[in-house]
Amino acid sequence: MNRKILLVVLVISMLIFSACNQAESSEKNSAGAQDGTVTLKLAGMSAADHPSTVTMNEFAERVYEETDGRVEIDIFPSNQLGDWSNVYQEIARGTIEMGLITHPTEQDSRAELLGFPFIATGYDDIEKAFGRESYIFKKIEEINEETGITLLAFYGEEFGGLGTVKEVENIDKVGAEKDILIRTPSLDLQVEMMKGLGFRTTTIPFADLYSALQTGVADGWIGGGPTYNYTGFRDVIKYYYQINDQFIATPLFINTEVFQQLNEEDRETMQKIAEEIMNGSFLAAQDNEEKYRQLLIEEGIEVIELSDSQIEAFAEFARTEMWPQFAERVGEDIINELIEYLDEAE
Repeated sequence: MNRKILLVVLVISMLIFSACNQAESSEKNSAGAQDGTVTLKLAGMSAADHPSTVTMNEFAERVYEETDGRVEIDIFPSNQLGDWSNVYQEIARGTIEMGLITHPTEQDSRAELLGFPFIATGYDDIEKAFGRESYIFKKIEEINEETGITLLAFYGEEFGGLGTVKEVENIDKVGAEKDILIRTPSLDLQVEMMKGLGFRTTTIPFADLYSALQTGVADGWIGGGPTYNYTGFRDVIKYYYQINDQFIATPLFINTEVFQQLNEEDRETMQKIAEEIMNGSFLAAQDNEEKYRQLLIEEGIEVIELSDSQIEAFAEFARTEMWPQFAERVGEDIINELIEYLDEAE
């Protein structure tokens, strides 16, 4: 009997000791985030030599230096931590702390706003369309606040184009049959936009795109500009068309709870650096775009740049014919607010 009592007392003591250790460990972890050092994972989609990955490494170095080593950021490029849709969910959970990724829309179709075609058609429009005080930035920020994710900045990549393995017919004619099968991201508005312009479409995971182009499953792809086409697909494409369908502004996300656990000084430092990176990327995007178009030419790829008037014809079609069709996806109020904002910003 005494042995049984002793065993019960021993078990209870062990449980109490374990609980105390867990509480102490939790307190240490919390204190470590507030006052000590923390290591954050930043997931990216682009190759290691892509300008966005290079810039994120510079971002990590600056954050480490300017927080006196309290915040360390490890960069994982090339979808090493998973597809952007999965990474976004992990950021919401906090299992991956940060990401420079395409904004998925499965959880909230309002996020398709960021992928609207022809919001801007040239570099003179970029700041008003995607800057920190723009309608789009504030709306995407608001949408993510509801998910527990903080939008730190956009990284301005480049204007989008079309990389193909064969020549496109009637490329300059809106709505005319193009006789080519194009891979689009799995975003309804981009699928419908390309169909409206006269393309046949298919949705293929980005990770499978190279082999799809190589084997003829798709004839081309939309969703990236000359930089992406050079760093990821120069060995398989034969043509690149600069159509400026979309300015690629990739969100830099961080889990809100993780961000709030940093001390105020480190939060302000990270936010400041992110905004400086954003502003710098807008300025550098045009030069990068021209540089990588030239590199494509040097690889033997034929580069076709549509004229301003041809791009404007595409944009007029998108805004008058396609944008109203997106109302069911993002909300008529958002489309009206966007149009009003762009008109006032003229």
